[in-house]
Amino acid sequence: MPGNGGQKRVSSSETKQTGGGTNGGGVFQKFLDKRTHNTSEFWSGALKGGLHIPTNIITHTDTTPKQIQAETKIQPPEIRKILRERKPPERLTYHTSTTTDPPPHIEPPKTLGEARRSPWWGGFENAIHTEIEALEQNKTWEYIDLKSLPRHTNILRSKFVFDIKRGPGGEFLKFKARMVAMGFTQVEGVDYDETFASVMTTKSFRILLSIYNFDKTLHFEHWDVKTAFINAPLKEIVYCKQVPGFEIPGTENKILLLKKALYGTKQAAHAWQNFLAEILISIGGKRHPKDESVYIFQEGNKFLFLGTHVDDLFPLYNQQGNFLNN
Repeated sequence: MPGNGGQKRVSSSETKQTGGGTNGGGVFQKFLDKRTHNTSEFWSGALKGGLHIPTNIITHTDTTPKQIQAETKIQPPEIRKILRERKPPERLTYHTSTTTDPPPHIEPPKTLGEARRSPWWGGFENAIHTEIEALEQNKTWEYIDLKSLPRHTNILRSKFVFDIKRGPGGEFLKFKARMVAMGFTQVEGVDYDETFASVMTTKSFRILLSIYNFDKTLHFEHWDVKTAFINAPLKEIVYCKQVPGFEIPGTENKILLLKKALYGTKQAAHAWQNFLAEILISIGGKRHPKDESVYIFQEGNKFLFLGTHVDDLFPLYNQQGNFLNN
């Protein structure tokens, strides 16, 4: 009407058709009209992507969801397969040649299974056979028929402990395997009695160093007794099983009766100390009254002090006492 400043009054029916009255509804309707030719593609893509479309928005288009679904033929989403290759831990997959020496950062295996998975299993396997042959030649045990033992006889299990021996500069020397008994199942009074084994005190070792530093003509050395424990005879009766998979052919059903102190038994250190003391005393050594792990050998002006620490020996002698050292 002319009295309203040139504005046209819109009826309620026209307002419903334009979808919003004077607050921009007509503009929104024109925008939808311009986009009508893209609505089918829009809703088709939305339904394919699994997008939920509100019903009140779809009513503004000229295509219903049912028509779009019929045209696009929506397929169920495909299940994504994991194509990533599964790999074991890096510590078990060190890629190298079996002929290559193990690098300094490689730790020795803790179990037989870990040693089998190692790239250097050939070296550890040879060390195992070398260890068994050495124990056989040393007469460390006797083979006993399992059926001959009484029921409930305590039979220890055994295993191999591995090591990688290296030189002072960290260079590789050899693979090492040691057969040990699982002595934690031994019964006191049955499988063992005494376990104590004394060693040279720190004070005694410092006195030997002081004597050596006082007289430069003296000689001070360090000896390491190889496979010391298996040289000591056992007084107790101890039975042990062979390591599964490494039985001597023909003895698969046999049990080991230990004749020597196999590593891992509770009385091994005590048996070795008694055995060493018998040898040193038999060749003229005398135990020091203040430290029974220090032995004194003397003939005239020839002397030799020998400190012992399990299988480590520390002889200190003068020039005249070199023959005692030999």
